[in-house]
Amino acid sequence: MRDLTADEQKWVDETFSRMTLREKIGQLLMPYVSPGNAAPLSIGQMCATYGVAGGHMFRGSAQSRRSLAKEVWESCAVPPLLSGDLESGAGDCTPEATQFPSQMAVGATDDETLAEQMGEAIAVEGQLLGFNWNFGPMVDICAHQDYLRQTGVFGSDPCRVGALAAAQIRGIQSRGMAACAKHFPGDGFDDRDQHLTCPVNPLSRDEWFAVSAVPFAAAIRAGVLSVMNTDISVPSIDPAKKADGFYRPSVVSPVLTREILREQLGFQGVIVTDALNMAGMTYWCRRPQLYLEALLAGNDLLLFVRKVGETVEFLEECVGSGRLSERLVDEKCRRVLAMKALMGLHRRRGLAETDSEAADRLACSPYRQAARAVAQRSVTLLRDSGGVIPLRLKKNSRIASVCVTHLDSFSLCVFDDTLRQQGFAVTSIKNPQTDEMCDRVVAGEFDLVILSIYYPSIWGWGTTRVHGPDSRVVMSGFPVAHPEVPAVYISFANPFLVYEFAFMDPYLVTYGGAPEAQRAAALALAGAIPVTGRVPCRLDGFFERNDGIQRGSG
Repeated sequence: MRDLTADEQKWVDETFSRMTLREKIGQLLMPYVSPGNAAPLSIGQMCATYGVAGGHMFRGSAQSRRSLAKEVWESCAVPPLLSGDLESGAGDCTPEATQFPSQMAVGATDDETLAEQMGEAIAVEGQLLGFNWNFGPMVDICAHQDYLRQTGVFGSDPCRVGALAAAQIRGIQSRGMAACAKHFPGDGFDDRDQHLTCPVNPLSRDEWFAVSAVPFAAAIRAGVLSVMNTDISVPSIDPAKKADGFYRPSVVSPVLTREILREQLGFQGVIVTDALNMAGMTYWCRRPQLYLEALLAGNDLLLFVRKVGETVEFLEECVGSGRLSERLVDEKCRRVLAMKALMGLHRRRGLAETDSEAADRLACSPYRQAARAVAQRSVTLLRDSGGVIPLRLKKNSRIASVCVTHLDSFSLCVFDDTLRQQGFAVTSIKNPQTDEMCDRVVAGEFDLVILSIYYPSIWGWGTTRVHGPDSRVVMSGFPVAHPEVPAVYISFANPFLVYEFAFMDPYLVTYGGAPEAQRAAALALAGAIPVTGRVPCRLDGFFERNDGIQRGSG
């Protein structure tokens, strides 16, 4: 991370010198901005009254995000941080923007140029929506087949994860947005959801520095402006625990936060907590004590504080009673102001474009081509013992495109339409009854069955495995109901499906269900594009990292 220029340092010093203790404390708070969280005040009143550092915005229309951002800007005396989870592009937060398949799709291309272009897309389009801080990239390691964020990370090799993350960080920050490496101290080794409990990173101290620390170190060398600290424990480094064996999460651990992240890894930027309403944190200690513990551990910004007014008063009382030193508040406030200066926020007066200009730029974004390149180059063929792909079907062959998913809002319309454009007669079927497909295949309705599964990671869902009625559909026998009707299997998310469904052959993976990923899968099946992706993680007994059957087009 570079040093402040003289102009930037002057702005930080002058802004800080005018601030009261309450205003300094406000700069340590990052609530999510929604009417419910601000009540009884409006969002603008909350920002103006307590001088918060900014706010986190969730998914919505482009116009609603811009309106919300403008309200925050108009209400804050100090330029605000406006964060979002744009890990797969600004399309994660609005349908009007570009959505990449996933970080793991970039990992399947192993192309740092594409990673950087993805970062540029996140920054340029994100700022058109009002965001200026991306909570990404994820620099965790996919080391467990039931790791819930699977496709959200670049892969399982620490060095490649670090290199791709560094490239994406350069892309994001070169275009005026702050990046955030997460989730310190490193997720990916546990099958539990950190929203619900505190996962454990089981590595020894030496292993941790050789694996989990590597991508964070790469991000720090790349100049990342912030790191997200979360409720993951590393017992080999910080063995503190409750009487019931619940290990202290990093977000309240001075050992992991100050001694490891600050001192040993040398990170000098802003450390932001993960959402402080997550169960792994609140089980260690309850709010508002959790807020104090997080600041004392070494964090600078508290994410998703609730009851902002009460939080400010509580932290003021902590300063007055000596539990929190004003010197520490000053240090953290200056660090937040420095990040804002490094982003150039002190030179901005709100959103740069009019609403119509932003809409026009989003509609004709040049980054759609980058998303298409990632999607097409990441398609990975992991099994094809019969040489089925590319398809050798005649035009107008009857294809059953079966989608199994736990999301009512998801459809394969782009995939199915692309197959139709390639000359096939496609019947779209979503979540059929258990024996429905078996009966229809036996009846001779189709020349080919494509079973596509979309089971992405959803916080609080608890698993990425197909389960319940959906798993009964997958195993109901229709793949082998008629030996002359071949079946093709596609995972539009989790690459590990073959662990439970060993009959999947041929087996294609796209690492995401975004429109461009759907289009790429259909084109790959039809032989319109080559299949060149290589899986960036491993599944013991099934595939190794960098496996991928290569197939030409035509």
